[in-house]
Amino acid sequence: MFKELRLKNVGPASSMVLDFGDRLNLITGDNGLGKSFLLDIMWWSLTCKWPAEINPRLNVGKKVLPQNSGEAEISFKFSGKKKSEDYTSKYQRREQSWTGRAGRPANLGLVLYAMTDGSFAVWDPARNYWKKQGNIDIQERRPAYVFTPQEVWQGLEADGSVLCNGLVDDLASWQKEKGDAFTLIQKALKTLSPSQHETLALGDLTRISLDDARDIPTVRMSR
Repeated sequence: MFKELRLKNVGPASSMVLDFGDRLNLITGDNGLGKSFLLDIMWWSLTCKWPAEINPRLNVGKKVLPQNSGEAEISFKFSGKKKSEDYTSKYQRREQSWTGRAGRPANLGLVLYAMTDGSFAVWDPARNYWKKQGNIDIQERRPAYVFTPQEVWQGLEADGSVLCNGLVDDLASWQKEKGDAFTLIQKALKTLSPSQHETLALGDLTRISLDDARDIPTVRMSR
């Protein structure tokens, strides 16, 4: 849980302090005021990586830079699964980088970040944390999974390996299996329906191209 975020010489204001509530926090405002900018910093504070560092194909989620030539700082406090974090990062101009605490990031559980262009970032301790053997770190895993809008639908690949299926393949699999995931997606579509008289539901799987052998999910809408 995020507790506090303090910024100096970064973003739309020369100085900013945010204290967060214990549960739900809403950040509102007109376009261009810095809402996504704050979420980028919070993601970096939790995972130690900017989204566009992990996936260069992103047009958003890039490294935050100081306003001017003065000293710049990002300070944050949050409670992790096993320990709390309280750290101040300073911008090093020669290295063009923010300082970070040595060692692994705090284990927060699942961290999700939906970005403004449809990109999606996931930090999962089961997949993106260090591997351990006893009390010894033996390997660093991928720092996070960061999807472009296209990869959300088609899947995420790296170094010749499929890291995660996209929604197209997953939806088709769920529909064929008729398991818990299929039940949940049906409930989600019902919740998103305009009204109880205009409901959304999964339609039949279909082939949409001679050059694509996959079964493609469809959505059936009331007439």
